Amino acid sequence: MKYIFGLSILILLTACKTKQAVTMTEEQISTMEVGPDDIVFMLKKSGCFGTCPVFTLRIYSNNYAEYIGKQHTGTKTGVFGKMLPKEQVKELEKAFDDAAFFTYENNYESDIPDLPSIKISYHKGDMKKTITGKRERPEAIHKLQFKLEMIADSQSGWIKAEPKTIEKKEPTIDKTKIVVDIAQGNSLARWLSDMKDKFGVQILERLSDNNDSWLLTFDHREHKAENVLLYMQGSPVTKSAEFLRIHPNN
Repeated sequence: MKYIFGLSILILLTACKTKQAVTMTEEQISTMEVGPDDIVFMLKKSGCFGTCPVFTLRIYSNNYAEYIGKQHTGTKTGVFGKMLPKEQVKELEKAFDDAAFFTYENNYESDIPDLPSIKISYHKGDMKKTITGKRERPEAIHKLQFKLEMIADSQSGWIKAEPKTIEKKEPTIDKTKIVVDIAQGNSLARWLSDMKDKFGVQILERLSDNNDSWLLTFDHREHKAENVLLYMQGSPVTKSAEFLRIHPNN
């Protein structure tokens, strides 16, 4: 009986030990070579009207975790790194696989402005997916977010570090302007007249010399941007239509 009790304690202690964070020095973290292609998990939270924490968490293929606190993150403002236990990362992988992460939509729209936007990424083999949204996401995605947040919110083991991945500045989308490519052989003048009557469309700029690409705007006070775009995308006159993307200067 004593033997069984002692063995149980030993197994318990061993299990606890395997989940303890791996201790690293600043020098080990600074010389570690990982980059964008090594990212397996990513959680990115944007700001809100209040004091929502703004941060990015990345977990690399060698179990290195990188935390970039940007705003309202307390003492963890800046870049920090630490090694996660292998078992903890394996549990994350199982959770994402069990939740069938790759089967969900890429984007979940929300009409609530006062909530942070959440991005969750998972990279496995040749598959890579990012899901973006706010509150209107499946419960399974919220649960995966919670697992990543537990790592991001933890206070122990983090060491001040330099970023391993430099974030690319993402383009902003101007939903008051639409770039339209016109299919050859169609009457642009007639189509624009119809769009003006229906949505108050006006030409802002010609984008090509052969008159097949135009920058348009519309009466966005009277019409929902997504509805106008969807209508234009379904028109036989257009080859393509998309909101204007404004790329930041690097």
